[in-house]
Amino acid sequence: MQGMTASVNLVGGRRGHGTRSSFAPSASSFGAALLAFCLLSALLVSWQPLWLSVATVFVFAGPHNWMEFRYFLARMPARWGRSKTFFTVGLGAVN
Repeated sequence: MQGMTASVNLVGGRRGHGTRSSFAPSASSFGAALLAFCLLSALLVSWQPLWLSVATVFVFAGPHNWMEFRYFLARMPARWGRSKTFFTVGLGAVN
């Protein structure tokens, strides 16, 4: 296993030749897709503002809170020891 390296070719084609893949988007196609997405989003928000805001909260808040909870758990000490009161009050205040 020693000395083994892995390389990832993000552009496509053969390594070292710098050829562009047919799937690599250009700046103009990315801009056009971004503009189309913004216009579609504006139309949806103007058509169903309440429904879309509720759906957005459900789609993004759940995964965000789960990732934040995992981050919090990863930084908690294994034993609270003398800081038990601090952590208990902190957890109680979050709710």
